[in-house]
Parts: sequence; C-alpha cells; structure tokens
Amino acid sequence: MLPEIIASLNGEKRSWKYYDGTRNGSAATYESNRCDNKCLQALSSTSLIVAYHDQANNDLDVCILTLSGTSISAGTPALIDGNEPDDVSVAVLSSTAAVVCYRDMGTGEAEAAFISISGTTPTPAVPVSVNAGSADTSVCALSSTKAVVVYNDGAGGSRVLSIAGAVITVEAETVFEADAASDCSVCALSSSVAVVTYKDGGDTYGKAAVLSVSGTAITAGTPATFESGAITYTSVCKLSSDKALVCYCDASGYGKACVLSVSGTSISPGTAITFESATSHFGCDKALAAVSETIAVICYPDGGNSSRGTACVLLVNGATVTSRTPVVFESDGAYLYSSCSPEESKVVTTYRDSGSSNYGRAICLMR
Repeated sequence: MLPEIIASLNGEKRSWKYYDGTRNGSAATYESNRCDNKCLQALSSTSLIVAYHDQANNDLDVCILTLSGTSISAGTPALIDGNEPDDVSVAVLSSTAAVVCYRDMGTGEAEAAFISISGTTPTPAVPVSVNAGSADTSVCALSSTKAVVVYNDGAGGSRVLSIAGAVITVEAETVFEADAASDCSVCALSSSVAVVTYKDGGDTYGKAAVLSVSGTAITAGTPATFESGAITYTSVCKLSSDKALVCYCDASGYGKACVLSVSGTSISPGTAITFESATSHFGCDKALAAVSETIAVICYPDGGNSSRGTACVLLVNGATVTSRTPVVFESDGAYLYSSCSPEESKVVTTYRDSGSSNYGRAICLMR
C-alpha cells in the first residue's frame, strides 16, 4: 500500500509500475468458435486487427476490434484462407492496411495476404506464396509499402515484401540462420532495421540477429545468443531505434526476458531475468507489447496457477530488465496470447478462453 500512496502523492498512481488490474475492462468475445493461432495489432488508438484460426471451420479469419475506453466490440470476421493456418502473424502498414503472414497447412507454404480496412470491415486480397515448406512465420512493417517476413524452412529465412496497392511482391531470400530457426518473432526498429529472435535448431539456444534492409535486399548480422540453453517460444518488441526486448520460455518452461542492445549489425544481450517461475507458454510471436521505451507488458498462462490469464509489467533501464508482481486478469485457463498497446495507458490482449468454450476473447488492460 505504501508504494501506492507515494505514487499518488507524486502524481504517478496510474503508472504501469503500479498496475494491479483494477482498471481493466471486461473481456469481449470476437469469435464464438474455438480460436487458436492468432495475432493482434493496433491500427490506431481505437481500432485493432486480429487474424486467427477458426477451428470450427478450420480456416483463417480476420476481424476488426473497436476500443472505446476499456470496452471492446468486434466487427464481422472475413475469410482470408479456407485452409487451416498455423503461425499467424500480422503487420500493420497504416490505419487502413495490414499484411497477414501464416503457414498454409494445406499447401505447406508460408503465405501472405494484404488486408484493406474500411471502418470495421476488413477486405482480404488473394494470398500469395512466400516460401515453400515453411513454418514459424512472423512479419513486421518497415513502412506503408514494405514489410519483412521471417520463417523456418530447415534454415532461418527472411524476405522483403513490397506492397503496391493490394499487390504483394515477394523479394529474394536472405538466410539469417543456417540451422533450423523455430519460434521466430521479428520487430522493426526503423525503416531499414529489424531484429529477429528464434530457437536455433542446432543447439536449441535462444538467438537474435539484425536484419538490415536496403531497397528489397536484406543483410543478416551475426546471430547473438541471449539464452545458452533450450528455449521455446519467443516474442520480441521494439523499445527504441537501438534496443529491443525479448520474452521466451526456458528449458523449464519458465518465462524469461532479456534486453537486446543493437549497434550496427551487432546485438549485445543483457542479463536475462525470470518473470514467472512456472510454465508460461504464451504461444504467439507478438505476446509482448511495449508501451514506452522503458516499459513492456507480457501476457501468458500461469502454469503454476491453473493457467489463468496473467500479465507482467517489465521495466527496462539500460540493458537491465526487472519485473513487477504478475497480475491475473482472466480467472479461467487461457492460452495463445497476442498483445499490443494502442496507446501508452492501455494494452489489449487476445486469447483462447478455456472457460468459455475456447472462444476467442479480447480484454483491455489499463494502467
């Protein structure tokens, strides 16, 4: 209680440092079927896009969510692909355009689809092939006409996606990891630099690499190890033009976080910390959301607490990250999280709610 009183006197009561869940909104359903692999991103401070696997119809859908205060309402979903998807990832190009990348389980290819948005109506274009025999897709936007997609086809591959209107042109491949690269996550630090994190299939360690983009060509930096042990899942987010934060699960399944400092094509990982000493399999490439250059929020199922939906605030100072006490926001078991911050005071997360017939749900967390 004392920190709250001090914070109030200092005008900081609503800081993420003291997040306790009391100002959260109510969870809203955007898909009344079992909802698996998904990705959520913000189009604006009041509009969000979520792409997901509708398991009842075994297809890939996209839906626009409207945020008013902490209340969420869902538009009508649109079909992207009639085949079963996996490893779904979204990159926002503008307030009215996005790209969805995913593994098409029918063809085995990594594919990309342009999505145009008008109000709460998304209109998907016909998907294009990105790379054959690929999984672990993740995508980030560099500009309104350019994105970077990464994937695993037995090696870690990356390509620029050039966008003109609703047409996606897939550019030449650059390999960033000679071994298999699973659990990929990629974020843009600038219009010409991205960072990819992944599990190295050779030694199973957690690694990160800089992807430098010039025109349609990518140059990959030497990978750096942020976890010298087996990992699963990674989610990376931008903090600044020379710093990113990665969350992942270690060999025990515990949730960990590490600062990645970038200089040119080199990455210097900080000291990793454990934010959850229980299995924390968040499951999506964009489960981590930065709310400022020094604060991020990770959402995950707390395996030590009946897999209840849990949020942990991560505070960054230089190359050091510390964690606040995790807060439960969903009393049911909840899985496969994707999160974004439409404005500094809010984080919206989507998940599969096991207590609500595994429907797709979204909630706004308020500092």
